[in-house]
Amino acid sequence: MYPFAIGLAFFLPLDLSFSCWFFFVFRLFEKILGSALGFRDARFPYFNEQASGAWIALALVALWVTRRHILDVLKKLVGLGKDIDDSNEPLPYRWAVIGAVLSLTIIVVFCHIAGMSMIITFAFFGIFFLLSLAMARVRAEFGAPHEIYFVNPHDMLASIVGTRRINPGDLTMMSMFYWFNRCNRNHPMPNQIEAFKMSESAKMSNRKLLGAMILAVFVSFIATYWSNLDITYRYGGNAAAGGFKSWLGWEAFNRLQRWMVNPTLTDWTGTSVMGVGLISTFVMTFLRMRFFWWPLHPAGYALAISFAMDYFWFAFFISWLIKYIILKQGGMGMHRKAIPFFLGLILGDYVIGSIWAIVGPVMGIVNYKIFI
Repeated sequence: MYPFAIGLAFFLPLDLSFSCWFFFVFRLFEKILGSALGFRDARFPYFNEQASGAWIALALVALWVTRRHILDVLKKLVGLGKDIDDSNEPLPYRWAVIGAVLSLTIIVVFCHIAGMSMIITFAFFGIFFLLSLAMARVRAEFGAPHEIYFVNPHDMLASIVGTRRINPGDLTMMSMFYWFNRCNRNHPMPNQIEAFKMSESAKMSNRKLLGAMILAVFVSFIATYWSNLDITYRYGGNAAAGGFKSWLGWEAFNRLQRWMVNPTLTDWTGTSVMGVGLISTFVMTFLRMRFFWWPLHPAGYALAISFAMDYFWFAFFISWLIKYIILKQGGMGMHRKAIPFFLGLILGDYVIGSIWAIVGPVMGIVNYKIFI
């Protein structure tokens, strides 16, 4: 019953908030069905694989619906086609494309020097950027939480290709990259897109905002490295490096050990389920575009089966039910009148949580935390 989650969900489209909690319940039903039918495979019904296919499908849909704009940008880059207004974009399109090419070149060179083969480098980061695009689209279009657990290029490549066919250097580098792929809760792309949208609404300059972001990145680098080193050396690794820091280490390299000691070939079952998740998302996208009454949103399916809804499903259910009743009984007029209340849920929860987040460290006590 997170107040801020109830408030946020109120501003989601009704079909998305419904789909988020519906597919979470459906996820539980799949587990019960597998147990009732006596399936002995502990991975059934392959949630990670379903989610992997679903998020890749969302990325491909995003690329497809924006294909004409992307083509116009590429034409402008080479001086062909109509001129596109990019005056309020964070970067001119030409510089954005050049920056992307240079950045990808640096990534490829780094991975090559570190011992990663070209084909695995392109496959790994190709999947990573598709997932990034899908998360950013879901956040930009709907404002939904984008946290996805255990949907990452490492596991997808291990299932599709098989660790026996991937050399040890590639497996080691994939494990080294686990720190920015584990659950994507801090992925910068959705948050940056949201900031640019806020800038547009406030009539701010996106280019000035980009400069502020770049400055914040460098300040954050220094502050983060200093604070992590200081706290860990001051209180010891076991005392201060628990939780996420320790999970990253043992999850990444215990899995690397399993890959090395017990190499596998293509996981045909897991790969097939990825295909099921991908096709299911495509089908739901088509039905949603074709039929106005279609109630299931493909983004809700992707979010619910990738554990983003584990903490929020009941809050989303409460919010969906309230919004449904309001729209059914009072229409958009009552909906507009209810908006301040749900904004208050978000603001109140975060303000009080922020105060406690300051009081706790200052007084050295463990106290209320608004989330988890």
